Amino acid sequence: MTTHQTFSPLTQGNIAVRNKDYVTAIGHYIYAARNTPELAKMLSCNIRMAQRKYRNQRALIPRLRVAICSTLLADGMPGRIHAFTNFYNDFADIELIGISSQSSYSEEAERASSTSKPTRLLAILDDNDSINKAIDFIACSPFDSLHLFKPCARTLLIGTLYKIIWDAKVLIDIDDETFLPGESELAGVLDAYLQGNQAFPALSSSNTEEWLKISLSLAKEFDGITASSAAVQQRFGGELISHALEEKNILKLKRSIENTTSRSLSQAMAKLAGIFMPQLAQLVQEQKYPSLHHNLESGAHTQYRLESQPNSSNTATVELATSTLESPPTKFELSDYILEQINKLGLFDAEWYVEEHSLGISTEEALQHYLTQGIEQDLNPSDKFNTRFYKQSNPDIVSVGANPFIHYATQGINEGRRPLPLENIATASGTGSPQVSSAQLDGYTLEQINKLNLFDAEWYIKEYALNITIDEALDHYLIFGIEQELNPSSQFNTRHYKRSNPDVMNSGANPFIHYAVQGVNEGRLPLPLDLAQVSTEQKIIDQQYVPYRKVDSIEVEIPAKVICFYLPQFHAIPENDKWWGTGFTEWTNVKPAQPQFEGHYQPHEPDVLGYYNLLDTEVQRKQVELAKNYGVGGFCFYYYWFDGKRLLEKPVENYLNDKSLDLPFCLCWANENWSRRWDGLENDILMGQNHCPEDDLAFIESLAPYLKDSRYIRVDGKPLVIIYRPGLFPDPVGTGKFWRQWCRENGIGEIHLALTHSFEKTPPHEYGYDSVVEFPPNNTGIPNITAQIEGVNEDFAGSIYDWGTLVKRSEDYTTPEYPVFRGVCPSWDNTARKKKKGSILYGSSPRQYQNWLFNAIADTSKRWKGTDRLVFVNAWNEWAEGAHLEPDARYGFAYLEATRNALLKASLCLEQNKSSVDNDTLAVVVHSFYPDILEEIIERLKKTGNTQLKLFVTCPEDKASEVEGILARSGFEHLLLPTTNRGRDVLPFFKILPHILNGHHRAILKLHTKKSKHRDDGDKWRDDLYEKLIGHISAAQQAFKEDSEIGMIGPAGHILPMDSYWGSNEKNVLKLAARLGIGQEQVFDLPFIAGTMFFCRTISLLPLCKLATEDDFELEAGQTDGTFAHAIERIFPILMHSLKLTIMDTEHKKTEHTHSSGEYAYARKG
Repeated sequence: MTTHQTFSPLTQGNIAVRNKDYVTAIGHYIYAARNTPELAKMLSCNIRMAQRKYRNQRALIPRLRVAICSTLLADGMPGRIHAFTNFYNDFADIELIGISSQSSYSEEAERASSTSKPTRLLAILDDNDSINKAIDFIACSPFDSLHLFKPCARTLLIGTLYKIIWDAKVLIDIDDETFLPGESELAGVLDAYLQGNQAFPALSSSNTEEWLKISLSLAKEFDGITASSAAVQQRFGGELISHALEEKNILKLKRSIENTTSRSLSQAMAKLAGIFMPQLAQLVQEQKYPSLHHNLESGAHTQYRLESQPNSSNTATVELATSTLESPPTKFELSDYILEQINKLGLFDAEWYVEEHSLGISTEEALQHYLTQGIEQDLNPSDKFNTRFYKQSNPDIVSVGANPFIHYATQGINEGRRPLPLENIATASGTGSPQVSSAQLDGYTLEQINKLNLFDAEWYIKEYALNITIDEALDHYLIFGIEQELNPSSQFNTRHYKRSNPDVMNSGANPFIHYAVQGVNEGRLPLPLDLAQVSTEQKIIDQQYVPYRKVDSIEVEIPAKVICFYLPQFHAIPENDKWWGTGFTEWTNVKPAQPQFEGHYQPHEPDVLGYYNLLDTEVQRKQVELAKNYGVGGFCFYYYWFDGKRLLEKPVENYLNDKSLDLPFCLCWANENWSRRWDGLENDILMGQNHCPEDDLAFIESLAPYLKDSRYIRVDGKPLVIIYRPGLFPDPVGTGKFWRQWCRENGIGEIHLALTHSFEKTPPHEYGYDSVVEFPPNNTGIPNITAQIEGVNEDFAGSIYDWGTLVKRSEDYTTPEYPVFRGVCPSWDNTARKKKKGSILYGSSPRQYQNWLFNAIADTSKRWKGTDRLVFVNAWNEWAEGAHLEPDARYGFAYLEATRNALLKASLCLEQNKSSVDNDTLAVVVHSFYPDILEEIIERLKKTGNTQLKLFVTCPEDKASEVEGILARSGFEHLLLPTTNRGRDVLPFFKILPHILNGHHRAILKLHTKKSKHRDDGDKWRDDLYEKLIGHISAAQQAFKEDSEIGMIGPAGHILPMDSYWGSNEKNVLKLAARLGIGQEQVFDLPFIAGTMFFCRTISLLPLCKLATEDDFELEAGQTDGTFAHAIERIFPILMHSLKLTIMDTEHKKTEHTHSSGEYAYARKG
């Protein structure tokens, strides 16, 4: 093995791979795995990759490399081996490996002719170093096939290692019924090795019969057996090769070598492989030997069962019990904290321990005896801790090798784990409840209980009429209340938590404490989910179809760019035709989707874009237009790259080559295997990844044209490269460094590397990356609510989760410890792909998506600067996962409109946009249906003496001439916009609003020429409104200038509860409110300004610009209520609420929540 003194074995291996020297690479990787077991997991991926590369390389060479291996070769070549050697010469290069128990050839071997000497000699001695040398020997000596003659334990060892390290075909030849010597042959070797590793029991006690059965079981899992007689074949199976030179036997044997598919290794092989080298477990973790890894990680007893054979004597069970391992006692040095905890909890009673177990030791020796021997023997340290029960109840603790006694004292007590079976707890504590009191809880647990408001002493005592003090309440609940399923507060339901989390209860954990310290972080629900919290009426409102609205450019600072993940699988490719059927695209799954419960939205049907084909370049043009119209800042295309081969590449290439598609973009390498996961066959690989150092260069070269494109999304000026699962790379740190260096040297410069938290939560710095992209709903741990959904199909075998939990969490984001780009998903439902085994997120809506996106943008604006503020949406067009912003038949453009509104609202909530206007001139907006009243308004304006005014007047087209004359004589700067007589004063206001926005006026005074002829007091009503508004112009202008939190100022006495004089306006108001992200429960608690005359911060009205069009307004027919215009009247304050702006009256009183205090003087309820 070539040694590079300046590099580690891992780096040397990577260098060798780049040089396509895979044999040297595997040698370095194996050496690294043997000497640095903490790297074994990563190195297993490297070895697997190098194996594949080596196999691909070997496939180009017609001659096989075959090794014949036997202990007989150390003393010459017997006739049967000689015959097979001649046979292999026809189609293979042969090496002879002699296995010896001595350090040199025997004298007989030296006397043998040179032609019969083994090419190599491997001595496996009775010492600890022999097996390590065997591993190094095999790592540097690859063969396509290994033929073992006269197999014994030593040769089986070699065959096992060749199978694991090189994935070689292994054949065993049995020429008589004598098979394997007894215990003395290898036991000494293994025992010497085990003594150094202290990981497995002594094997020298195994007798000849046991070794025979173990070895037979192992041999059956190799790729073939050659036998010398029919009797041997009948007993052991395999190909009957009576003479190797017979033509029919040549064909049989060649077929056995070239075409046999390797089978997974048995438990016997797993144990032997683990004995040879425990670190080898990692080398097979992700190969085709899952049982090997599983059994190396399994518990104390491993059984070896032979497959059924004609001779029943070979089917017995042999058991190797690791519990027979007797390690020398180790003195435990306990810290002061651990001793304090043991004493505090009364867990160890020395006198009780010695007497209970009749031990001939002193009380001073008792604790050390228990820690070093008693725990292994399941002795109990006192009547307050049951060792065996704690082990059996907490397999997670045992599996990681934790000391159960110390674990309970320092951690288990705080997790609510039980130290005793329930039937013993009453005896130990004098009660019928688990022995956990408030005094036993550490500071963190108590802090969590208080932080989450889980315990309310006064509520607890009052709810259950308890005759206890407040100081006694928590102890009462912990000792008695939990067992009686009382609730500690309105924030936690004990019975619900117990029944919803059987895994917690089976582990013996205290449900209350478990939720406080662990369950809350796992997304478990402390209360039954109130699926009725969103009323049926609200659900209907949320499902409204929203039509397309052409949106003018938004002249505000956008606080973040919304980047949508983009799936290119909407065109046929040969690979999908082969795997899924001719013409397969994503639509193939989408069209036949079926609802799985009552009210389940399936199938999702596209709206204006239809069932498009992405090979049609006009489709992407329409997608870009839609995205830009609704504020989407870019696409993140999935990049499917497999060892130099790309799939679904055409849409991405077309986008790159068409510079007129001017929406920014970036790429996310979906570096997973493609499998039949949709069919539930995750292990059936359709297109596998082949991560290796060689691929590092090829991948980054393929990315270069995209990274150099001027449209490519950058972070801090660096092209953003997103990797879906970097944990799959053999050396993610080294790969990232290589990419960065290559980009520096090839005209790209620095790059920004990000990973998605889709299947892992690794901090980016551990991979040498710059940031993380959230990828909801993956990795979010939201509650499973399948059992709470009514009307679920009986054959539905999937899961339903609470989507609303994600929205709720976004209201109080935790500040991350590293750079994170927030992620949002509009909805999720992959039953189109996985059918009855899919996952569904319940309760999604455009309204709540808007709020989640708003929260994500607001959080992003705090943590990122300038153009680096990115928020990712999953996704633009994942139709088969029910996650798409593209318009569909049910919601229309609702999710796109919600995206635009979230951006606008977040922008308007930024301080700089509330005050960033350069025009203090008040825009006085008047709809002049009655020109004579316009003259009255002008006279009132003149009396104020305020010259910082500009009139924006609308009027019916037939009155334009008269109104123009009045305005010309007024002396005020003005703009007149004649309109059709439709939508009362509201539609004209919408039409003239863009002119006001373009003028950058800070504030508006909205008036109209109100006569209200249907009322006797109409003139009085109008006079009161004018007086309170026009008379307060200067004060209002000053208020808007000084306080950026003010959104509207209404006339005192005319601000009413929303449901006042509700009439027939309710339905339209609630539908409009939902489109602004406001639910009905909030609407009912808001005020509205009667008469639609008020002051308003101009920029806050931006979200209303395209909320409605002229077609939404009814033609004028003398209506006094119930029109779309009347609904809009109540939307202004709802908009202010959504922007977190306050509403004042002209007496400087805030009116955020107004409740009825009597009859409104100027209206009757109707």
